[in-house]
Amino acid sequence: MLRYCYYFLSFLTFVCVYFIFIQESIDNEKTSTILPFQRQKIDSSCILANVIKRKENNNPDRITLVLHASSDRIDEEIVEQIENWNAPVSLAIAFYEKNTIETIGCVSSLLRDLKNQSLKVDEFLSVHFLIENANIDCNRLALKAAEPCFQSNLPKNENLTAFEISTKLIKYPINKARNLGLQYSSTKFILVADLGHYFSQNFEKKMRTLANSVLEKSPKTALVYRIFETETNATQPKTKTNLKNLMESNEAFEFHHTFNDHSIQNLSEWFETPESSDSTSIQFFKDYNSAKWEPQFVSLKNIPLFDTGFRYPRRDNTVLRWEMCRAGYKFAIINDVFAFHKGLKSYTEMNFLNRVRRRLIKTTEEAFGRFSERMDLQYPKTRNKCPLITAKSNI
Repeated sequence: MLRYCYYFLSFLTFVCVYFIFIQESIDNEKTSTILPFQRQKIDSSCILANVIKRKENNNPDRITLVLHASSDRIDEEIVEQIENWNAPVSLAIAFYEKNTIETIGCVSSLLRDLKNQSLKVDEFLSVHFLIENANIDCNRLALKAAEPCFQSNLPKNENLTAFEISTKLIKYPINKARNLGLQYSSTKFILVADLGHYFSQNFEKKMRTLANSVLEKSPKTALVYRIFETETNATQPKTKTNLKNLMESNEAFEFHHTFNDHSIQNLSEWFETPESSDSTSIQFFKDYNSAKWEPQFVSLKNIPLFDTGFRYPRRDNTVLRWEMCRAGYKFAIINDVFAFHKGLKSYTEMNFLNRVRRRLIKTTEEAFGRFSERMDLQYPKTRNKCPLITAKSNI
């Protein structure tokens, strides 16, 4: 009799444990959880690396597209960008506003859904979180959110004044985010871009082939691609022929053509060069002789980091090109391949950004001073080989 009681109690224990396990599994399915990741505390920032990690990880010779975003910019459109790139992507997301814990949960939920919905996202996307909140304990942070968690839960700009929006832009730790995405990229070659940048057909394949041959011999070379902007409803250009047709119908232009920061000479010759489906070549080498020039490029991963003293939108991106010039990099303009951004900046947007830049004058002057001192210490031999850049420069 005692033996039967023992067996019965053992069975009951097993049943209880089993149902507890099942209930926990169900509960976990109702929350957006992300697999274990690397945690690091730097000053007041939490770094959570590889909160999502790409599956395709066996070819170090590919080019990683390094992206950055504030948490409220993440939505389903990133799927299109990843599928267009069709190669590894390292995305750094910055959280730096109120309700950080709730926002982290919502973004984690959305990322999990996108990963499940798209084979390319699952294959290629790695995500890292930059959390600018001194009150958050990195070691106790759980990346989950009670379901349902919709995009509408994320903070937006609709109810903010123009001044509040500009303050939000200035606070965005843009170069910390770029550096995070860069540092945790896992391939030999990188391309740092923004959300909404799309690329011509076979871009990564062509540039990867060229990078392997050129950068092995000349590691301090930036392979510069031309960038354009198209009307929002224009057909996406896959080839130079598509792009030329759009430009002739005034549906495409050189990127930020009103500023000329991205303009590169010999465009007609570039269009006339026969296009290959699987390779590309160097058109010419361009001197870095204008402090306003902001070339977009593919390079080795070991480029200098972005200077975090510069804030968006005042030369936060261009500053890397200044340092690359001082570090002795050459800028090679590449045939065939190109990038484009859908949509043109309106005059209202440009005027707003100019007002934001004016708020950054003092901050930028201080950043210029520190940057100039650092350049002369690190690269004394190139002081007279690059454009003179001072805090008073009209940039």
